[in-house]
Amino acid sequence: MLVSKNGAFPGPQQVQETFRTKRGNCADVAALAFHVLAVHGYGPHIMTIQVSSDIRMNHALCVFFQNGGLYALDNGKLRGPYRNLETIASNHHQDWSEYHIYDSLENFMVTHVADVSKLRNVR
Repeated sequence: MLVSKNGAFPGPQQVQETFRTKRGNCADVAALAFHVLAVHGYGPHIMTIQVSSDIRMNHALCVFFQNGGLYALDNGKLRGPYRNLETIASNHHQDWSEYHIYDSLENFMVTHVADVSKLRNVR
């Protein structure tokens, strides 16, 4: 669970700090997972999921493709394969309102500019 006063994701701590202390929130763990997967050539992305009905349920995780499947490292747990990003968001919380994908740690940690954003179409 990742909470800030306005529902936005706070910038995570440096990956070295998460590794050293073995502590962090979901954004910290997602950033560390991103770094490790990138070093090993997996082409990871950070995914943030927002739940407008309950901002305490906002979440961050690391997603990547492997052998044609979409997987997630969610607080250190490997999950998947998933059909698509919407399935990951729905598995986190059925009332997800939007998700954002970051292709680099700089975009996630510094500029906070998502490479892909998806608002949920609710009927």
